[in-house]
Amino acid sequence: MKEIIITRKTPEEPPTVKRYTYEEYLKLDDGNRYELIEGELVLTPSPGFKHQRTVAAIERALTTFVEEHDLGMVIVAPYDVVLDEGVVLQPDILFVTREKFHLLTEACLKGAPDLVVEVISPSSAGRDRIKKSRLYRRYGVRELWLVDPEARTAEVLTTGENGWYQAAACDEEDILTSPLLPGLKINLKEIFALPEGISL
Repeated sequence: MKEIIITRKTPEEPPTVKRYTYEEYLKLDDGNRYELIEGELVLTPSPGFKHQRTVAAIERALTTFVEEHDLGMVIVAPYDVVLDEGVVLQPDILFVTREKFHLLTEACLKGAPDLVVEVISPSSAGRDRIKKSRLYRRYGVRELWLVDPEARTAEVLTTGENGWYQAAACDEEDILTSPLLPGLKINLKEIFALPEGISL
């Protein structure tokens, strides 16, 4: 009788993901834009037209209000926010109060901004809504706006005892307000409007 030998294939271990430090992140020079999420290098694709148009419109409205009231500074990406040795994010827009100016350097903000605005792209929606929002909350960001130019909506999240608290859910017919910045009023119809002659 012929002997039959049955062998069991050992399950393959998942490949080890290299964990980067901020120092290693700074040495990258391949022309791409990355974020560092808990040590993992994440490629950030180039944003599209609607994304950039929305970022520019929000930045103008926010900067106008902040400068009129001498509240601090608004900064747009790309600019590193170093929350930890293995957590380096590039929010689309960030606001820092005057009390945190000492955290600003030429290369980065060494700590949490007071306000972060993430304009969601289809390629980044899950990361922005889940992974990055958790990190912003963990490291002390006080308010987070999630703005979706495709759906023409905006959510305003503020810190609560057990996580983010939804302070507002707006569509293009609404005026966006901010618990962090009393008196701020942003007309979302103007934010999402495209110039005449452009239909995307």
